[in-house]
Amino acid sequence: MPAVALAAAGALFLRGLDEVTAQQGTLDAAQLVADSLGVSLGVFLFALAAGAVLLARLLPARPPAVHLVDFAVHRAPDEWRLPRDGLVKVSEGVFAPEDIEFQHKVIHRSGLGDETCVTPAIVQRITGMSVAREEFEQICFSAVQDLLSKTGVDPKRIRFVVTNSSLFNPTPSLSAMIMNKFKMGPKTQNFALGGMGCSAGVIALDLAKQLLEHNPGEYCLVVSHENITNAHYKGRDRAMQVRGDRRGAGRPHTGVRGSRAMCGMRLLLCC
Repeated sequence: MPAVALAAAGALFLRGLDEVTAQQGTLDAAQLVADSLGVSLGVFLFALAAGAVLLARLLPARPPAVHLVDFAVHRAPDEWRLPRDGLVKVSEGVFAPEDIEFQHKVIHRSGLGDETCVTPAIVQRITGMSVAREEFEQICFSAVQDLLSKTGVDPKRIRFVVTNSSLFNPTPSLSAMIMNKFKMGPKTQNFALGGMGCSAGVIALDLAKQLLEHNPGEYCLVVSHENITNAHYKGRDRAMQVRGDRRGAGRPHTGVRGSRAMCGMRLLLCC
């Protein structure tokens, strides 16, 4: 009810202002409206000011802006390059001839080039948690270091670390591994997203945005990675073969998708 009364008073004031301002001025118009309400001019002006303050508090505040400080991607060494025909040869002795022929068609029609990179473990047909962890550390640690060097941001100033990787989610988590590697501060919070497919990169950025909007002035490191070493498919399901043939080592499914871009890093700042 007080809000309704204040709104009514404001409406009466504006209507009275339109009618008499030209002749008597703003203050006189306010006096006329106050007299019509049966209150003094001081009480009316105080109520009007209080209504304006209340309205400002009730209106939703605009969230602080979130900015991209910089980004980095890891580029694999030249010895990781594997031409398209080499990718097919990796499958020899593992898949049936008709499956190899199918993979050959997929690889040559999927947009992969002759500079596509594959981890040595895949070429050597080695799988397991240890080699998958090595892939992540070699790819993502170097990209994070490059990003920190470019921005000059102290790792201890990073408040949030968000990682996304659908296929490889070990314990300790990927985000915890990054925190430990770069000696981040005790207030740093980490979030490891997994099992979300190609949407994980977008979800990670949205999570970072929401975290920063509630913590102005802080930094958030977002790491988008995909690991193929531990999930190299060796079965005969054609749908799974297509999924495996279209991926380069560590390639994020959002952001930079060049055949030699291994891991995407983004450093965000809210201010």
